Amino acid sequence: MAAEEALFSSLPRQIAVELNLQNDCTVPFHHLINSGNFLHGGATGSLLDLVGSAVFYTTVAQTRGLPLGINVSYLDAAFSNVEIDIGAKVRAVKAVGVATAELKKKSGRIIAQARYSKYIGASSRLKATLPCKL
Repeated sequence: MAAEEALFSSLPRQIAVELNLQNDCTVPFHHLINSGNFLHGGATGSLLDLVGSAVFYTTVAQTRGLPLGINVSYLDAAFSNVEIDIGAKVRAVKAVGVATAELKKKSGRIIAQARYSKYIGASSRLKATLPCKL
């Protein structure tokens, strides 16, 4: 994989992304690396949130929903010049959808795990009404 690209694939109910982390200003992902030369914790959470939310678009619940919560467990650090995999799977989709996401090193060691829940209820048929004029 070239340093300046991310590989993305999706199947029904799952998504996979590969990133190459490099602390080099010529690489688009260099801003995700902090001064300790590893993936910033906020970037880790944001990546898991993004992929966890996007995986719902591989199911029937494609256009509506409201995130209810995300729980992230940080287990290891991802230093620069490491390739990482981000994967997410939808576990259940009814009124509330549940997805899990993992950020791993190529060696298989888990960096962070997330559980994502999203409300996917029916959209309201009520029309918005304006208040009466005074």
